[in-house]
Amino acid sequence: MTLNATYGDDSIIHTLKPFFTINNPPFESLANLIYRLIMMTKVYLRPEAALVFKIIYPQDADSVNETYYSDQAPYFREYTEKRNLLIPNDIKVYWGANDDGTWDATALANPGSDTDAASIAAYTTVRAVYLAPDLTTKADADLRAAAILQRFKSETLAGRLVLPYHDCSVELYDRVSVVDKRGT
Repeated sequence: MTLNATYGDDSIIHTLKPFFTINNPPFESLANLIYRLIMMTKVYLRPEAALVFKIIYPQDADSVNETYYSDQAPYFREYTEKRNLLIPNDIKVYWGANDDGTWDATALANPGSDTDAASIAAYTTVRAVYLAPDLTTKADADLRAAAILQRFKSETLAGRLVLPYHDCSVELYDRVSVVDKRGT
């Protein structure tokens, strides 16, 4: 495999150097190992031709890759979307396990944290707790909490788009825009 590593800085992938345990084969595949590492960041891997993988770091400011319209080409037939609640909206990451398996008291008193204030204000706090005994600083635990919350945020918008043809130019993690003028 080859990695095309052109991407933006998510403040994690360049700085975090985790102590990472690997389960011996056949208990853990290479795919599972890569998945565990990628889940520590805010980036995604997109497979491309000839076993090349590209790192994608989606941002709100990213340009649109493809736009579909209800009243001009390229047309779409159906479009529905649903915005899900951000659950959980408060992430705590406990860090700092000692070599003997016990937890450091200072680390337990100061877990890594990230929250979505708008979601908490609109509804209430829904907390999720994660254990990261391999992290050694609160700053790293804060980054892990931010990565976890970002993944939940990316799943709040769900949609379905039906086109009259197969558009093979759209790739995984591309930004798609839909302009629906029906009913206006």
